[in-house]
Amino acid sequence: MPTLKNPFYPHLTFICDTSISKFQQKLIMNKHLFLLPVLTIASLVASAEVLYVNAKKGDDKNTGSQSQPLKTIGEAAKRINADTTKEATTIILSEGVYPLTETVPFNNNKFSSENRLTIRAEVLPDDTTWNFSSVITLR
Repeated sequence: MPTLKNPFYPHLTFICDTSISKFQQKLIMNKHLFLLPVLTIASLVASAEVLYVNAKKGDDKNTGSQSQPLKTIGEAAKRINADTTKEATTIILSEGVYPLTETVPFNNNKFSSENRLTIRAEVLPDDTTWNFSSVITLR
């Protein structure tokens, strides 16, 4: 079967069906090449680290996933500082009171203007489920 190469992506080869015209073959190739950057961006977004923290239900021995949240911001900071992977990181805090009895340093130099550290609430004020009891308190 004939193949079609693209000068912008020389490492990609498309196998062409001879029953369709060259124009149709190029349209198919361009459609696939359009998806390549979209999939690349999606994979970059998916690689960001997310840690969930819940002062009420969490445990610092948990994984930090949504179903197994950490208990303290301090433990989230320890895990972030230990991980040197250059990627964006988000800490998502569930409603509750988070006592800060000591300074919680984020001393990892993996962050940049592209790979930021974000700490945010799980339920934001513009969410339909938000109410005044959803507030996060740091003490």
